[in-house]
Amino acid sequence: MLLRLFPELLAVVIVALISLVTKVSSIELSRQTAGDLDREFRNHGVANLIMAPLGGLTSSLQVGSSSLLVHAGSATWTSGVVSALILGLVGVSNFDLPGLIPIPVVAGLVLFLGYNFLMEALWRPYSQRAWFDLMIAIAITLVCIRYGYLVGVLAGLICACLFFVISYARLGVVRRHLSRAEFPSYVDRPAEALEYLRKGSDSIQLYWLSGYIFFGSSEGVFERVRGDIEALLPRRVSYVVLDFGMVSGADSSAFVSLAKLRNYCDQHGSTLVYCSLSPANRAAFERGGFFGGKTWHQAFGDVNLALAWCEDQLLAEAKIVLNTELASFELWLQRQLGPSVTPADLIGYFERKETAGSQVLYNRGEPADTSISLPPAALRSIS
Repeated sequence: MLLRLFPELLAVVIVALISLVTKVSSIELSRQTAGDLDREFRNHGVANLIMAPLGGLTSSLQVGSSSLLVHAGSATWTSGVVSALILGLVGVSNFDLPGLIPIPVVAGLVLFLGYNFLMEALWRPYSQRAWFDLMIAIAITLVCIRYGYLVGVLAGLICACLFFVISYARLGVVRRHLSRAEFPSYVDRPAEALEYLRKGSDSIQLYWLSGYIFFGSSEGVFERVRGDIEALLPRRVSYVVLDFGMVSGADSSAFVSLAKLRNYCDQHGSTLVYCSLSPANRAAFERGGFFGGKTWHQAFGDVNLALAWCEDQLLAEAKIVLNTELASFELWLQRQLGPSVTPADLIGYFERKETAGSQVLYNRGEPADTSISLPPAALRSIS
């Protein structure tokens, strides 16, 4: 029996949750105060656990009774408990309480409460000129009248979800777009290399993405990058850097759009560089063949590493050899220290070490593993 009734039980639970949330929102608007959903869920859950074994109905807020208490000026915790006890006694004793009240009074009360509910629901979007919200409110009202409260709530939920998807998709996930001219790397390079990179700064395009990439917004990333690449023709965009530092997640449609972007970059000789990927996104991208293996597209830990790698590749393609000998370092150090200091006095205390690729030299907060003592003359010359 439980297995057979499980779909109905699940439907009751979902409807009860939706009903509770919508009723709390209605009471918040009418009373112009904020409710505590955690407390409402907890209290309703306890009430349902008590009433279910006794054959009672699913408990829920009574918006009409709550609004009536507000209009009567007695919207307190005590009045709510007293009202609940009276209604409980009427239900247990099967007393015909509505028969004691004249029908015109009951009808007028229902019309008064209904009129207030409709005005509160329709006047706010009208006063704010939110015509789409007003149309949805009217549509939900008509659906409730024609097909019932449950169908109206589900229709409103579907409309709200569709409206959210459309609004979020219009915002897009590309939060910022710069070229290498506006956002150079932190690497200090010789003047010749800097001049070459400055002239070809449009070859590197950077995009910062944010939010959740889903079917409504993933296609916008592809269209944005393609439009920017085609706008720079006949100049070639060699590298497209996508920063995922503020991306919370992505669905399968996002990978389809990014696969289109990868194929487009393959056709135009551009390299896609992914950076700041979360572990989950990095694993998904790697399984999809977006980088690694036979493809030339790359992935890095952050945007600075990615940008420095792109600059190195451009300099290597132009056959600009970076002079890393001691003489070039002395010239750079002389420019940094000024004419009053001789670089050789300081270099004598240095020990040169070569690193292969990326390597962590020091983490903030760790104790130093070496120490040096400089003579006073060297300290005076450095200062």
